[in-house]
Amino acid sequence: PQKVVTVEEREHPTAFVEYGFDINTQRGLEVAATFGERNILGKALTGNVSTLLGKERQNFNVEVGKPDLFGYRIYNNVKASYTNDQTYVGFTLVTVSGEVGFSWEIQEKRRFTLIYKLERQDPVHVEPDFDAALAPAPVRIGSLTPTISVDERDDPFLTTRGWFFLLRDKVSRKYLGGDADFDRWEIDGRKYQTTWAGLTLAGAVRIGYANVAEGSTLPVGERYYVGGA
Repeated sequence: PQKVVTVEEREHPTAFVEYGFDINTQRGLEVAATFGERNILGKALTGNVSTLLGKERQNFNVEVGKPDLFGYRIYNNVKASYTNDQTYVGFTLVTVSGEVGFSWEIQEKRRFTLIYKLERQDPVHVEPDFDAALAPAPVRIGSLTPTISVDERDDPFLTTRGWFFLLRDKVSRKYLGGDADFDRWEIDGRKYQTTWAGLTLAGAVRIGYANVAEGSTLPVGERYYVGGA
């Protein structure tokens, strides 16, 4: 009535490196890289430094987080970012920001995220003949962004079936540390279905809506542009 069981345990490195590149007809070549550690000081803290380098855009991020909070599946993080974006027509937008937030997986594939962000957007290299009515101005934005997402895809990168839904509201108020009062809603819905012939059909609907309080102006970095993101 006895059994002998052999258990083999392998420890994998907690540090990681991710990298990639893309070539865009409008932005040219971009290279991205992330250097991270999943167990800082043996405390199950995750941290990473990431960058995106290209001719039209440069971005740098530093992030530290913990995958659980109070024994629940609540990922909490602190992040600092710097972005130099030259894809705007007539000016370059430099953004420096800091944020703190958490993401709670209420149920599997159902997630609630709340982020507080304080950022400074500075338009630089503005062309002299830029339309005065649309002229960008430096602004400080303090915002609280709740997000609800449901992800029923079979695979987030190589999807063959399922659906995805996201609802987000970026709430910017002066009492949150900024200069402008506005709400910026986003809805993202996607559906995937593979046919009998093995062909996967995908459809997506994305809606954005910004509502500005009286006396405030929507910051240039929050506006919607034809042909852009």
